[in-house]
Amino acid sequence: YLILEINDTTINKNICDDLDFDYKILTNIEPLENQMFDNYVELKRRFISSGEHTLIMGLVSDETIKIYRELKSQNVITYTTEYFIENKNLKSSEVNVTEADILEACESFVGEYMQVPPMW
Repeated sequence: YLILEINDTTINKNICDDLDFDYKILTNIEPLENQMFDNYVELKRRFISSGEHTLIMGLVSDETIKIYRELKSQNVITYTTEYFIENKNLKSSEVNVTEADILEACESFVGEYMQVPPMW
């Protein structure tokens, strides 16, 4: 696999429109921190909605939770923290992987690991 980070400018310039993706990962959307484009959230929504792929999506902000619920796609794998499950009314059926699941998997690794950036 080739892993690419597709930023807002790339999406806005349609640079990767002709690429086929097996997976797309949406870690977060922070519209207040990303004001380069007025349509920042729509750019992200359009990118993750286009084409046939599996979407891996972090339900770690109000905006990503809202987009997830709008998508209702069968090809979405979600992850989040216990905080969001408890405080953002996420249903267990909406979450595939929790922070605890990730930490448990990491603890099974031989050697050292570091979570960068922290998931909170």
